[in-house]
Amino acid sequence: MQPTALNVLQITDTHIAADPQERLGGVNTRESFLAVKRHVLDSNTNYDAIWLTGDLTANSEQRAYEWLFDELGELDVPVYCLPGNHDVAQTMRSLALPRQWQYCGEQRVSGWHIVLLDSAVVGEAYGTISEPEFERLETSLAARPQASAIVVLHHNPIPMRSRWLDTMTLANHTQFWSIIDRYSQVRGVVWGHVHQNYDSFRNGVRLLATPSTCVQFDARARNFAIAPLAPGYRRLSLMSDGKIDSEVFRVRR
Repeated sequence: MQPTALNVLQITDTHIAADPQERLGGVNTRESFLAVKRHVLDSNTNYDAIWLTGDLTANSEQRAYEWLFDELGELDVPVYCLPGNHDVAQTMRSLALPRQWQYCGEQRVSGWHIVLLDSAVVGEAYGTISEPEFERLETSLAARPQASAIVVLHHNPIPMRSRWLDTMTLANHTQFWSIIDRYSQVRGVVWGHVHQNYDSFRNGVRLLATPSTCVQFDARARNFAIAPLAPGYRRLSLMSDGKIDSEVFRVRR
């Protein structure tokens, strides 16, 4: 018998603006998001949750959040969200909670322990996890040693081998990994921010970064560069035996 799965849709770095015509790197971010949404609907995949992993808006405008949240609400799937460096956490949270969406925090779903961390630093592109967030992470992992865990954040906790992009990583990544390494039930760490696909392992922990729904960054570029790749999203299947199956999909605008 196949182990049951929790199917998750990860959408990240949508960079929606209040102006419907605004572009990022030549891409209309609303149009590219809608192309991703159509692809998700056309796939006929039943998702149990959506993870929004930050940089949801380009300029932290309330109208941009409202447009994106209305579009996502039509999918009728529970949403988990966290802020990125382009977000204003207070605005994002104030609009997410009335929709009964999960904002940061943690959840137990289908035997999995999901921890969502806030790594955003106001006014900065790099990320930092605060001491209260670190305490929450450790306390929650210590309290549930038998549950397979996955940690979700915006900023990359490992270098991407790109000189310009690696100035904007999780600054206190050493402390982050010192906690993760103490808890063998952690099966994966998932992030956004880097606008590219990444899939690897560290000490048995699956590491996953996901393409943006708009512009893609050129992997391992020394200086800022846009890759000629289509918008994308990630499907994760969190299996009851602790394994993670995952696939990235790219779509035509």
